[in-house]
Amino acid sequence: MIWKTKGKSSFMCALLKEYNFHLRNDDGTGSSGIWYIYREEDQNIKKLKDEFGKKKYEKLDIRFIKKLDVDLMELVPRRCAIVLDDQELEMTRSKSLQAMLHSAGSVYAHHKELWIFVLCQSVSVLKKNHKLHSAVSQSTHLLFFRNLLEGKSVCRYLSNLSIKLKGSLSLTDVYERYVQTKLYSYLLLLVSPRLSSSKALSNILLNADGPLLRFDDSDSEST
Repeated sequence: MIWKTKGKSSFMCALLKEYNFHLRNDDGTGSSGIWYIYREEDQNIKKLKDEFGKKKYEKLDIRFIKKLDVDLMELVPRRCAIVLDDQELEMTRSKSLQAMLHSAGSVYAHHKELWIFVLCQSVSVLKKNHKLHSAVSQSTHLLFFRNLLEGKSVCRYLSNLSIKLKGSLSLTDVYERYVQTKLYSYLLLLVSPRLSSSKALSNILLNADGPLLRFDDSDSEST
Protein backbone atom coordinates (compact mmCIF):
# COMPACT_ATOMS: atom_id res chain seq x y z
CA MET A 1 0.00 0.00 0.00
CA ILE A 2 1.12 3.55 -0.73
CA TRP A 3 0.16 6.64 1.24
CA LYS A 4 0.39 10.21 0.06
CA THR A 5 0.14 13.21 0.41
CA LYS A 6 2.78 14.39 -2.02
CA GLY A 7 4.51 12.18 -4.55
CA LYS A 8 2.56 8.93 -4.78
CA SER A 9 1.36 9.38 -8.38
CA SER A 10 4.79 10.50 -9.58
CA PHE A 11 6.39 7.51 -7.85
CA MET A 12 3.84 5.10 -9.33
CA CYS A 13 4.41 6.54 -12.79
CA ALA A 14 8.18 6.12 -12.49
CA LEU A 15 7.94 2.61 -11.06
CA LEU A 16 5.61 1.39 -13.82
CA LYS A 17 7.94 2.78 -16.47
CA GLU A 18 10.60 0.55 -14.86
CA TYR A 19 8.15 -2.38 -14.61
CA ASN A 20 10.53 -4.81 -16.30
CA PHE A 21 12.98 -4.35 -13.42
CA HIS A 22 10.64 -4.09 -10.41
CA LEU A 23 7.81 -6.49 -11.34
CA ARG A 24 9.51 -9.87 -11.28
CA ASN A 25 8.42 -13.18 -9.76
CA ASP A 26 10.80 -15.54 -8.00
CA ASP A 27 11.05 -17.64 -11.17
CA GLY A 28 12.09 -14.61 -13.22
CA THR A 29 8.80 -14.14 -15.04
CA GLY A 30 7.59 -10.58 -15.46
CA SER A 31 4.27 -8.79 -15.68
CA SER A 32 1.74 -9.73 -18.36
CA GLY A 33 0.15 -6.29 -18.22
CA ILE A 34 -0.93 -3.26 -16.20
CA TRP A 35 -4.50 -2.38 -15.26
CA TYR A 36 -4.64 1.16 -13.88
CA ILE A 37 -7.90 2.14 -12.18
CA TYR A 38 -8.19 5.87 -11.48
CA ARG A 39 -10.70 8.64 -10.76
CA GLU A 40 -9.19 11.70 -12.43
CA GLU A 41 -6.61 11.84 -15.19
CA ASP A 42 -3.54 13.81 -14.09
CA GLN A 43 -0.22 14.48 -15.78
CA ASN A 44 1.28 11.22 -14.51
CA ILE A 45 -1.51 9.12 -16.00
CA LYS A 46 -1.13 11.00 -19.28
CA LYS A 47 2.58 10.19 -19.22
CA LEU A 48 1.81 6.51 -18.65
CA LYS A 49 -0.70 6.46 -21.50
CA ASP A 50 1.87 8.04 -23.80
CA GLU A 51 4.60 5.63 -22.72
CA PHE A 52 2.59 2.41 -22.87
CA GLY A 53 0.94 3.43 -26.12
CA LYS A 54 4.23 2.77 -27.88
CA LYS A 55 4.54 -0.20 -30.21
CA LYS A 56 7.13 -1.96 -28.04
CA TYR A 57 4.44 -2.57 -25.38
CA GLU A 58 1.83 -4.01 -27.75
CA LYS A 59 2.15 -7.51 -26.25
CA LEU A 60 1.30 -6.24 -22.75
CA ASP A 61 -2.31 -6.04 -21.59
CA ILE A 62 -2.40 -2.31 -20.76
CA ARG A 63 -5.68 -0.77 -19.60
CA PHE A 64 -6.64 2.53 -18.01
CA ILE A 65 -10.04 2.21 -16.33
CA LYS A 66 -12.13 4.93 -14.67
CA LYS A 67 -14.53 2.70 -12.71
CA LEU A 68 -13.60 0.10 -10.13
CA ASP A 69 -15.46 -3.16 -10.81
CA VAL A 70 -16.32 -5.58 -8.00
CA ASP A 71 -15.41 -8.40 -10.42
CA LEU A 72 -11.96 -6.97 -11.10
CA MET A 73 -10.07 -9.93 -9.64
CA GLU A 74 -11.97 -12.43 -11.77
CA LEU A 75 -11.39 -10.37 -14.92
CA VAL A 76 -7.71 -9.50 -14.56
CA PRO A 77 -5.20 -11.89 -16.21
CA ARG A 78 -2.49 -13.79 -14.33
CA ARG A 79 0.73 -11.99 -13.46
CA CYS A 80 -0.79 -8.57 -14.00
CA ALA A 81 -0.02 -5.36 -12.10
CA ILE A 82 -3.12 -3.62 -10.73
CA VAL A 83 -3.09 -0.02 -9.52
CA LEU A 84 -6.01 1.28 -7.46
CA ASP A 85 -5.40 5.04 -7.53
CA ASP A 86 -7.57 7.22 -5.27
CA GLN A 87 -10.20 4.52 -4.81
CA GLU A 88 -10.18 4.70 -1.01
CA LEU A 89 -13.43 6.67 -0.71
CA GLU A 90 -15.30 4.40 -3.12
CA MET A 91 -14.10 1.25 -1.34
CA THR A 92 -14.91 2.65 2.10
CA ARG A 93 -18.51 3.26 1.01
CA SER A 94 -19.05 -0.14 -0.62
CA LYS A 95 -19.11 -3.46 1.23
CA SER A 96 -18.78 -5.26 -2.11
CA LEU A 97 -15.58 -3.38 -2.94
CA GLN A 98 -14.26 -4.00 0.58
CA ALA A 99 -14.82 -7.72 0.08
CA MET A 100 -13.13 -7.51 -3.32
CA LEU A 101 -10.07 -5.81 -1.81
CA HIS A 102 -9.86 -8.38 0.99
CA SER A 103 -10.05 -11.31 -1.44
CA ALA A 104 -7.46 -9.59 -3.65
CA GLY A 105 -4.90 -9.77 -0.87
CA SER A 106 -5.91 -13.07 0.70
CA VAL A 107 -6.57 -15.14 -2.44
CA TYR A 108 -5.93 -13.60 -5.85
CA ALA A 109 -2.54 -11.99 -5.25
CA HIS A 110 -1.11 -15.44 -4.58
CA HIS A 111 -3.10 -17.65 -6.93
CA LYS A 112 -2.94 -15.28 -9.90
CA GLU A 113 0.57 -13.97 -9.03
CA LEU A 114 -0.63 -10.36 -9.07
CA TRP A 115 1.09 -7.14 -8.09
CA ILE A 116 -1.56 -4.98 -6.40
CA PHE A 117 -0.87 -1.32 -5.58
CA VAL A 118 -3.37 0.60 -3.45
CA LEU A 119 -2.75 4.36 -3.41
CA CYS A 120 -4.48 5.97 -0.44
CA GLN A 121 -5.52 9.57 0.10
CA SER A 122 -5.17 9.45 3.90
CA VAL A 123 -3.49 7.41 6.61
CA SER A 124 -6.77 6.58 8.37
CA VAL A 125 -6.61 3.05 6.92
CA LEU A 126 -3.79 2.39 9.38
CA LYS A 127 -6.37 2.32 12.19
CA LYS A 128 -7.54 -1.18 13.06
CA ASN A 129 -11.22 -0.17 12.99
CA HIS A 130 -11.01 1.22 9.45
CA LYS A 131 -13.05 -0.68 6.86
CA LEU A 132 -9.99 -1.18 4.63
CA HIS A 133 -7.48 -2.04 7.35
CA SER A 134 -7.33 -5.71 6.38
CA ALA A 135 -5.50 -4.61 3.23
CA VAL A 136 -2.77 -3.12 5.43
CA SER A 137 -2.29 -6.36 7.38
CA GLN A 138 -2.14 -8.31 4.09
CA SER A 139 0.44 -6.02 2.51
CA THR A 140 3.96 -7.16 1.68
CA HIS A 141 5.16 -3.59 1.09
CA LEU A 142 4.20 -0.34 2.84
CA LEU A 143 5.26 2.99 1.35
CA PHE A 144 5.01 6.26 3.27
CA PHE A 145 5.51 9.70 1.77
CA ARG A 146 5.88 13.08 3.39
CA ASN A 147 2.67 14.05 5.18
CA LEU A 148 2.72 17.29 7.15
CA LEU A 149 -0.92 17.00 8.24
CA GLU A 150 -0.97 13.40 9.44
CA GLY A 151 2.71 12.78 10.19
CA LYS A 152 2.03 12.07 13.87
CA SER A 153 -0.45 9.33 12.92
CA VAL A 154 2.16 7.76 10.64
CA CYS A 155 4.73 7.86 13.44
CA ARG A 156 2.34 6.20 15.90
CA TYR A 157 1.84 3.35 13.45
CA LEU A 158 5.57 3.03 12.72
CA SER A 159 6.44 2.96 16.42
CA ASN A 160 4.48 -0.29 16.78
CA LEU A 161 6.36 -2.12 14.02
CA SER A 162 9.25 -4.38 14.94
CA ILE A 163 11.95 -3.68 12.35
CA LYS A 164 15.53 -3.53 13.54
CA LEU A 165 17.40 -0.59 12.07
CA LYS A 166 21.05 0.37 11.97
CA GLY A 167 22.58 1.84 15.11
CA SER A 168 20.08 3.50 17.43
CA LEU A 169 17.69 4.54 14.65
CA SER A 170 13.96 3.90 14.87
CA LEU A 171 11.39 3.98 12.08
CA THR A 172 9.96 7.20 13.49
CA ASP A 173 13.46 8.73 13.45
CA VAL A 174 13.88 7.86 9.78
CA TYR A 175 10.42 9.13 8.86
CA GLU A 176 10.77 12.42 10.74
CA ARG A 177 14.38 13.16 9.78
CA TYR A 178 14.46 11.92 6.21
CA VAL A 179 10.94 11.78 4.80
CA GLN A 180 9.24 14.74 6.51
CA THR A 181 12.08 17.16 5.75
CA LYS A 182 12.41 16.53 2.01
CA LEU A 183 9.78 16.86 -0.70
CA TYR A 184 8.98 13.56 -2.49
CA SER A 185 11.04 11.48 -0.05
CA TYR A 186 9.57 8.18 1.08
CA LEU A 187 10.10 5.21 3.36
CA LEU A 188 9.51 1.76 1.89
CA LEU A 189 8.98 -1.14 4.29
CA LEU A 190 9.26 -4.73 3.08
CA VAL A 191 7.15 -6.73 5.50
CA SER A 192 6.42 -9.93 3.61
CA PRO A 193 6.26 -13.02 5.86
CA ARG A 194 8.44 -14.75 3.27
CA LEU A 195 11.40 -12.58 4.29
CA SER A 196 13.67 -13.70 7.11
CA SER A 197 13.53 -10.10 8.41
CA SER A 198 11.70 -6.93 7.42
CA LYS A 199 13.52 -4.18 5.56
CA ALA A 200 13.42 -0.39 5.36
CA LEU A 201 14.54 1.29 2.15
CA SER A 202 14.35 4.41 0.03
CA ASN A 203 15.53 5.57 -3.42
CA ILE A 204 14.67 2.23 -5.01
CA LEU A 205 13.94 3.58 -8.49
CA LEU A 206 16.54 3.33 -11.22
CA ASN A 207 16.15 7.04 -11.99
CA ALA A 208 16.34 8.11 -8.33
CA ASP A 209 18.38 11.14 -7.35
CA GLY A 210 21.08 9.46 -5.31
CA PRO A 211 21.92 5.86 -4.34
CA LEU A 212 19.66 3.23 -2.83
CA LEU A 213 19.20 3.89 0.89
CA ARG A 214 18.88 1.05 3.35
CA PHE A 215 18.05 1.69 6.99
CA ASP A 216 17.51 -1.84 8.33
CA ASP A 217 20.21 -3.76 10.15
CA SER A 218 20.40 -6.84 7.90
CA ASP A 219 23.20 -5.98 5.49
CA SER A 220 24.25 -9.59 5.07
CA GLU A 221 20.85 -10.56 3.63
CA SER A 222 19.50 -10.02 0.13
CA THR A 223 16.74 -7.44 -0.44
